[in-house]
Amino acid sequence: MLAALSALLASCKRVEAEAQTAGATVGILVNPDPDPLIGDTKAADYSASASEKKITDYTILFFADRADGDVTLIKSGKPGKTSPLTFSLGGVSYDSYRVYAVCNCGDLVKGVKTEKELLALAVDLPAYNSHDDLIMIGYADLEVNSETASTTINVRRLVSRVSIRTVTNKLSQDLTLKAAYLTNVVGNQVLGETASASTWYNRYGLTEVPTSDIEGHTITTSTGCEPAVKTIGSSVEAGASTTLSECYLYCYPNTLATRQADQYEEGTAFSPTATYVVLEAVAATDGKTRYYQFPLSYNAEDKRKMFGIEGALDANHAYSVDVTIKTLGSEKITDLTTDGFLTVTITVIDWNTSSGVQTFEM
Repeated sequence: MLAALSALLASCKRVEAEAQTAGATVGILVNPDPDPLIGDTKAADYSASASEKKITDYTILFFADRADGDVTLIKSGKPGKTSPLTFSLGGVSYDSYRVYAVCNCGDLVKGVKTEKELLALAVDLPAYNSHDDLIMIGYADLEVNSETASTTINVRRLVSRVSIRTVTNKLSQDLTLKAAYLTNVVGNQVLGETASASTWYNRYGLTEVPTSDIEGHTITTSTGCEPAVKTIGSSVEAGASTTLSECYLYCYPNTLATRQADQYEEGTAFSPTATYVVLEAVAATDGKTRYYQFPLSYNAEDKRKMFGIEGALDANHAYSVDVTIKTLGSEKITDLTTDGFLTVTITVIDWNTSSGVQTFEM
């Protein structure tokens, strides 16, 4: 009897070992965006667009040993569809995993061997983000202890999105909106979202004025950081409003909420500072380009604050901006718009949790 029982136990262990050797089949769902809700209503104005949800390419990485973070399985592909992405992987060994999904990264993660190495990979803003697709990353912890398992990985974008939603013209003359863009744009980040700002784009609008650098920071001299620039070309009649379609601007999070006093003094060294929005408009009467520049954040202790959201720009958040123009703007990009020029309303939402819906009117 004991011999029969021992044989049965040995057979069970052998079957279990064979199953583990063959591996499990793991179903994976990569979800780039739960639809934002405000109350029980879908917030279409704030949800991610098709291009912001698009998965052009993906890499899935399984890390089994969390102490060393060694990768045990990698799968890459090009799904040829928008989102969400679903597929199955066979031959996965029984173990505890942290499973990462990195989307729209090209060959960035090729050759990665550890979790630490993955999270330290640098992702320059215009190199890995555009108006066509955005780099995304997410992970889920997964226990594989049977023949089948499944998990959902909610991926998030590393960028903040600023959307110019409506422009109202309170002037007695028509305006033509030429473009919108961000200045003082943080251009560097790593997949683990732990990098300190060290690369800055669009210091002086689209064509930057060469200035002396400061230690540890790089100032670009390009003609604009593509993800942070959008051509408009819409007219707004006197006393009327216009709704802009997908006027989206992208930047990496900026923890700075106050403007450096000498930021726009030509010839001065650049100082890291808050991110600003610039609207370019042409007045009908004189045909001159006017600039309306305002911050997206401010420090409550800063008495020079104008409009904006107290605090910093956060990753994977949408900032929807409604602007009312009350007077002609400045003819110089270096001038900051003062209180009497504009009224700005900003609505903020976290894309993945649909929480934190806040509206600020300045």
